Amino acid sequence: MKIKLEYNENPIPVLAAIKGYERIPGEKLNKSKIAYNLWKKVKPGESFSKVHSKKHWFGHVKTNPNNPFHTLVASDNCGRLHYKWDKPEILPYQWWTRAFTFPDDFKFKDTSEARYTMGMSVPPFMVQRVAVDVGRQLLGVEKMNELKTGPWKLSDLDKVEKIGRTVFSCFSCGGGSTMGYKLAGYDVLGCCEIDPQMMKIYKANHNPKYSYLMGVQEFKNIPDEELPEELFNLDILDGSPPCSSFSMAGSREKKWGKKKKFREGQAEQVLDDLFFDFIDIAEKLKPKVVVAENVKGLIQGNARGYVKQIFKRFKEIGYSVQLFLLNAAAMGVPQKRERVFFIANRIDAPKIEMEFSESKLTVKQAAHGIDPKGNLVTGKFERKQWELAPIGKGAGKNKGYNSYKKLSPFKISFTQIGTVRHFFWDSCNYISDDLIRRLQTFPDDYRCSMVNYICGMSVPPFMMQRVADQIYKQWFKQAHPTL
Repeated sequence: MKIKLEYNENPIPVLAAIKGYERIPGEKLNKSKIAYNLWKKVKPGESFSKVHSKKHWFGHVKTNPNNPFHTLVASDNCGRLHYKWDKPEILPYQWWTRAFTFPDDFKFKDTSEARYTMGMSVPPFMVQRVAVDVGRQLLGVEKMNELKTGPWKLSDLDKVEKIGRTVFSCFSCGGGSTMGYKLAGYDVLGCCEIDPQMMKIYKANHNPKYSYLMGVQEFKNIPDEELPEELFNLDILDGSPPCSSFSMAGSREKKWGKKKKFREGQAEQVLDDLFFDFIDIAEKLKPKVVVAENVKGLIQGNARGYVKQIFKRFKEIGYSVQLFLLNAAAMGVPQKRERVFFIANRIDAPKIEMEFSESKLTVKQAAHGIDPKGNLVTGKFERKQWELAPIGKGAGKNKGYNSYKKLSPFKISFTQIGTVRHFFWDSCNYISDDLIRRLQTFPDDYRCSMVNYICGMSVPPFMMQRVADQIYKQWFKQAHPTL
């Protein structure tokens, strides 16, 4: 079988490739040397050989910022150097990393090593495209959806290859999980959400086929004949039952069994019961798989008794369940966020594995191309906390103080929470909405007026994409008779 390798992506000009690195200086040319005089005589995009007869000047080029990079080679010894267009300087190696599509944080001992390493390498993006086509055309790999990384937009979801599997989301909030499933190729049919404003935001960004503005307690009692048939043929029932009762912050045991609402406009609920109401919905709809996310505190201390009851209830309705503690920082999210995932199935599937070890991303990497500085901190108490907090740490260990934390641009972010906004590092400001979206891996064009609350209350889309992707690869993609 012959394979076709044809590519026609738009060329990337130098200026676009080096965005954010434009001001990095290169090695300056000595004005007494011939290279300096040749640099002055040629135009951007031209070789020095145009103004000098000796052939070894052929490989010396003044870069044109509006065109792609010329071919870069491994060593200065072969007489090929590339120069800036506006200054008599050799291109800095950081520009080379962009030209070769190496990651910005790839470590080199010095400039000479950087040039040699990259000049002798195949550009990663080049190999990626070949590998994808080999997978599709020769190996019969049907699904090649990439794990999303870096900035993205809602419109990117239109480009994701569908895998023919369906999801319904409970406690949907702003749709963090929904976006994760969509990035993994699933079709999210709709949602159940008790908060009117959250439902309005969810509809504006996700346009669900089915939406139920009510608590799960009410939804589970809707007569079967009043629900669409699609919901009784689900592949995944998803949910993140509100979890503040199990959070390790504060005296949590005092909150158990008591009614609570998160904010105005929401009905009061006994939060510790909601997980079991959610399992009742699983019993009603009988999806092949159930995914439930919750806080780490659920598996610590006295709360572990709830875990035993959750396992017992799943078993009663015919599901086997596994429990995972996952950290979003190892799943493409620039934030330390440990969360518990219950993954249950009624299809007698083999045990699933959830292991992730992606490189950690810093706040600075997440903030590339946006303004990370938000509004000025005006409250007297809050300003004091900003002054007390070292960069990369909280203000103190006393009650309430550690909610106020000052981010470090060179480290991974603290957990984003819905009630308190973290501090900017260089001045007495909060971090911006744009940065919060990036730290939570929400799309840059996500529309809402409550960014901090929604992002802090949601599952990061990239985190859920990785979980959903493994469910597909290990269970749905395998030719299991019940799938």
